[in-house]
Amino acid sequence: MLPLLITLLAGVALPVQAGINSRLGREMGSPFIAALISFLIGTVSILIFVLLSRVTAPEGGFGVTASRLPWWIWLGGVIGAVFITVSAAFAGRLGLTLFSAVVIAGQLLASVTLDHFGLLGAERHPVSLLRLAGIALLIAGIALIRRG
Repeated sequence: MLPLLITLLAGVALPVQAGINSRLGREMGSPFIAALISFLIGTVSILIFVLLSRVTAPEGGFGVTASRLPWWIWLGGVIGAVFITVSAAFAGRLGLTLFSAVVIAGQLLASVTLDHFGLLGAERHPVSLLRLAGIALLIAGIALIRRG
């Protein structure tokens, strides 16, 4: 139950983050500068957390572990940078509700694909008609949000 609650709170934080980044982008005159500032603050924050929690290096050190990882494992930071930049550029223009709904639709489309094929090391969860119906309803909801 606790993981679901923490995940819900992380979900609550996403539109707040998008709103903050959108405002920062307007104030700085560039979504790229806003993303850079956001990532710098995030990097310092996680560095402080790692230092305070005394996280230990993996067996053999970070370099040995990193050399064994697939090339695509490093794309997480790039994808994060793209998302932060997109949120800074478009969340305010689209409105946080529409922006969040479209982001969620994209997340679900990608998630159902990753689950179905077991990509990126995910456990396989075959697609079902009910899952597809849920995604279709969300996409229909986006159309309603745009009209509202």
